[in-house]
Amino acid sequence: MKHHSLLFLVLIFLTYSRPFSATQSWTTIPRMSPIPEWEASLHDDPVAVDAEQVKSFFFKQTLDHFNYKPESYTTFPQRYLINFKYWGGANSSAPIFAYLGAEAPIDNSPNTIGFLIDNAASFNALLVYIEHRYYGKSVPFGSREEALKNASTIGYFNSAQALADYAAVLKHIKNTLHAQNSPVIVIGGSYGGMLASWFRLKYPHLTVGALASSAPILYFDNITPQNGYYSVVTRDYREASETCYKTILQSWSEIHRVASQPNGLVTLSKRFNTCHLLNQTDELINYLRLMYGYGAQYNQPPKYPVNVICGGIDGASLGSDILSKIYAGVVALKGNTTCTVNAPTNVSETTVGWRWQTCSEMVIPIGIGNDTMFEPNPFNIKRYVEGCKKIFGVSPRPHWVTTYYGGHNITLVLGRFGSNIIFSNGLKDPYSIGGVLENISDNIVAVHTVNGSHCLDLLRANDSDPEWLVKQRKKEIKIMKRSGPPTHVCGLGCHRRQTKLAASSQAPPASSPAHVYRVHDHRQTQVDRSSTSPIRYLEAPYCHTYRPQPIEHVRKPCYGSHTVTPGEVPKYEHSPQCPRTTKLVNDSLRRAIHLDPSVLATTSTLHRHTRQLEPQLKVPRVHPLSRATTQGSHSGPQPIECHVVIPILSHNSKICSGPRPMKL
Repeated sequence: MKHHSLLFLVLIFLTYSRPFSATQSWTTIPRMSPIPEWEASLHDDPVAVDAEQVKSFFFKQTLDHFNYKPESYTTFPQRYLINFKYWGGANSSAPIFAYLGAEAPIDNSPNTIGFLIDNAASFNALLVYIEHRYYGKSVPFGSREEALKNASTIGYFNSAQALADYAAVLKHIKNTLHAQNSPVIVIGGSYGGMLASWFRLKYPHLTVGALASSAPILYFDNITPQNGYYSVVTRDYREASETCYKTILQSWSEIHRVASQPNGLVTLSKRFNTCHLLNQTDELINYLRLMYGYGAQYNQPPKYPVNVICGGIDGASLGSDILSKIYAGVVALKGNTTCTVNAPTNVSETTVGWRWQTCSEMVIPIGIGNDTMFEPNPFNIKRYVEGCKKIFGVSPRPHWVTTYYGGHNITLVLGRFGSNIIFSNGLKDPYSIGGVLENISDNIVAVHTVNGSHCLDLLRANDSDPEWLVKQRKKEIKIMKRSGPPTHVCGLGCHRRQTKLAASSQAPPASSPAHVYRVHDHRQTQVDRSSTSPIRYLEAPYCHTYRPQPIEHVRKPCYGSHTVTPGEVPKYEHSPQCPRTTKLVNDSLRRAIHLDPSVLATTSTLHRHTRQLEPQLKVPRVHPLSRATTQGSHSGPQPIECHVVIPILSHNSKICSGPRPMKL
């Protein structure tokens, strides 16, 4: 499909001429930024950054990291900022905190993302802020107009390319500063929080951990209910005020009733002091819906926008009609300005950029069901695709995020291979419904607060911060520091060896050989005694040694004509009903260790030591054990439980010597 060169101007026109109707092809995906739009316009002058503390640099970045076409090697300047003030230096292996920029320039990130500066001194950390491609001054093709000209130039604008950008910049910084031993912790909020968690998963060799604040990584591919976002918004307002909630719930039908009357749109325009005459009812409805949504998303102290809006609605003069109360809520939040609704808006690169991202890969299916305070408006993928194709000429890929980064069965998947990620959320944030709210493992943890809002933990600490917010930040810092003194992450330095282990209640008898099997770096091992597969894997940076434990029974039912009188002690002897077989034991061992190739390679060693140890334990490999009954002996076939003796592999953690990167 041919795209004209004025796509950038078309985007601006579609974005700012008037909002799309809820019944039209476009569905609005709320912005994902650590700060609300009403507090910072991307075209306002940014807050001054101390030039003595924060230095600005540019890296010659590759346009396309994933192809080898001649045009892929085109470069563009990517901006990053560094604050050297708190860094302990490369010789001390002091860490690097890397803030991954999201859908906005990074000019003001050192000021707004105060979490880094507030805690840099206690870590002696170097602070790095990397700008996302196509935002701020990190724009390919020489200019924003050229970069957004058509689908061919804007096609390099995606999260996978952005993560590769961050990797290249971080490698460049570590090489330049000779900081190869400085561990990197990536930090991000909202979309940037998703990038931080994905960066840890995609580039674990470049970062030891990630703090992902308000990152709705599960709001894709219908993992989270489409109705989730606005259900949380509704809950926030209802908890703030039941009367406020009911007024908002009733207002939509009242807006439609007034609009249906002669000159109804003129009446609504006057009642809500619009900046220009309403062309359709949905202009007002969309404005109010987004205002309520952003009020809940950024319901942060000390202002608490939800309380402000509800205070205006509930505080309207006695006897006021519904629309007057709604307008009072608007004024309470926005102020009694010349005009409020559909005000002229400056061109925002974030709005244009975020629209492309949500039309390509960031397809967050947010809809509205029948159980909220809003008009029902389900997410319609067909309409959504039509709207995106109309603007960009390309179709969204709604399944790509979960294909490339994962998301389905996240507890199982990340529990197997992920580590060192903090997912922080505030449950007042509507996007928290798509976040990770429960611990996945010992080091993939969820930290959330009941009263928190979007990315609140990343903002600069204030004396007026409530205690629950202070505790949340302290908990995150504690997790980041809890690794203790640096030690070496065991790898090739873990060799096969034999040694004697200290006697314990589970150790083999002193006379038996306490063989230690292969020492390897496949994380921490725990014994699951309720499963036929006696090993499951968890992650921890230790070398582990393995040895068999004396006895473990795995019950396998079989049948035969064996009877036992009540109270008779079962005999440990072989029986035709339960044939002695090595294969059963071997199969169980294979099931137990199949997840670990390094152990699988030593299966023969495990079997050899098992056979050496078993006779000294004087327990046959397989034996029958009848179920004794209280009714006396029975003739005929009786169920018999065959017990298979399987050596349980336990571990002895051995911390290798040498420096290792700090872990979360």
